[in-house]
Amino acid sequence: MSVKRLPYLEKAIDEGSKELGDALRTARKRRGMTLAHMAEKVGVTRRTLIRLEKGDSKVNLGTVLACLAVYGLMDQFVAAVAPNKDHQGAEKERLRLPKRVRRKKQMTGDTDVDMSKL
Repeated sequence: MSVKRLPYLEKAIDEGSKELGDALRTARKRRGMTLAHMAEKVGVTRRTLIRLEKGDSKVNLGTVLACLAVYGLMDQFVAAVAPNKDHQGAEKERLRLPKRVRRKKQMTGDTDVDMSKL
């Protein structure tokens, strides 16, 4: 299935893919692993890892996650996208919150009674 990338995202995706590929290559080399050995551990071809390390954004996300797991970096990845790190989203959520919250009326029998007036 081919996914159409929107032009305004093209640069961000390309740059992010390159950075991720460089980071994964560095992690592999620091661990003294060859492409062939890593490909075997992850269950993909050597060519797929080369594409990933060169920044090909079309490599399956599962392959990226498998590499992170092998390198012991999954926790850092998950922490990077945790809700408490989403400052922009938190600010938008805060702006949507009501300025004040009214007390709810409590139902008693046939009539509604405003409990705040008792």
